[in-house]
Amino acid sequence: MKKHGIRLLGSLIVTAIAVCCCLTVVHASNYHDVSDNDWHTEAIEYVREVGLMEGTGNGNFQPDQQLTRAQIVAILHRLAGSPDVGYMGHFQDVPTDVWYSRPVAWAYEKGIVHGTSGTTFSPSSKITREQLAVIIYNYLKAEGIELEDAENARWRMKDCWSVSYYAEDGVIMVCEAGLMNPDQQYNFNPQSGVTRADAAVVFMRLSKALSGERLTGMLIPNTKIDFSTYSQKEKNASALAVAKHIVSVIPSDRDDAERIAMAAHIVSHYSKFCEYTMSGKDYRTAYGVFVKGEYSCAGSTRALGLVLTYMGYEWRHINENQYSHQWCELTVNGRTLIADGQTGEVRYEDGDSTELVSHLFVGFIDPWPYTLQ
Repeated sequence: MKKHGIRLLGSLIVTAIAVCCCLTVVHASNYHDVSDNDWHTEAIEYVREVGLMEGTGNGNFQPDQQLTRAQIVAILHRLAGSPDVGYMGHFQDVPTDVWYSRPVAWAYEKGIVHGTSGTTFSPSSKITREQLAVIIYNYLKAEGIELEDAENARWRMKDCWSVSYYAEDGVIMVCEAGLMNPDQQYNFNPQSGVTRADAAVVFMRLSKALSGERLTGMLIPNTKIDFSTYSQKEKNASALAVAKHIVSVIPSDRDDAERIAMAAHIVSHYSKFCEYTMSGKDYRTAYGVFVKGEYSCAGSTRALGLVLTYMGYEWRHINENQYSHQWCELTVNGRTLIADGQTGEVRYEDGDSTELVSHLFVGFIDPWPYTLQ
């Protein structure tokens, strides 16, 4: 495989020279809605200078505007040097005479994107972070390019379980290469939208990686949470939102013991990102585990209990408010089932065991299967 995509870099340089010769470069700091100290300022200036992205008019860049499938493909098409294509009638909802006709046709012919059906592309649909990861992965694969792993890559994430199965390879690659990163709370947010600022950062980093620069894993500075400002109602709501999201990915067609084991494993995975403590305001709460990053066995038990409750299970908090290890206990099919949110262990009290097998998780984050003992 080609390591740094020399041919593509050459096309990019030609494009950059053409832009610099023909246009007056407007630095990102000159956009009315981009300040000099924004986390995305350098990237916005970079993509403007090399001709990958421009402002939206009236001196604005609109960094928070979410991008569509057509817009992302158009940016990637520019990065590749705007190659020409032959046939452009693949999709009924992509006319042959609009600004994204050639980019979509090129990306489809190269196997970089697929339609949302046999005849539609849905060009106006908002793109998600995991979809962008897949598109970049497919692009590099189609061109035979293998990027070097980033230094100090931030690839561990709390919400690995919410990455769609089809997107696993793409998410792994963009994280290892440092093109996309989890936020400061270690969430990749795979189903979240991609803003113009996000895209500027990703394509700047991709462009630099293609030129042979080894990237360094980066933090997303604007995601820092001031926990002191949260009311109890807001804390409860944010914890419940995570619990609901967890439940949404647990298959409903599995038996009760398997579903409970999946829930326990996900909560245990969250606990690994937390600081174990017996002080602080939230270590005994689901909010501490899911959001704040502090926990004890009491907190992991309540976090798992919140998930189980939303799944419709009745559970008992064993050793609640005692200075002793705590866990959830349930009755499943007339048998007592113990589920531990801290360790992820799930077992029947009588010791019988059965193996649970699932491909729910991204393999490079956490191994599966689990053993129900």
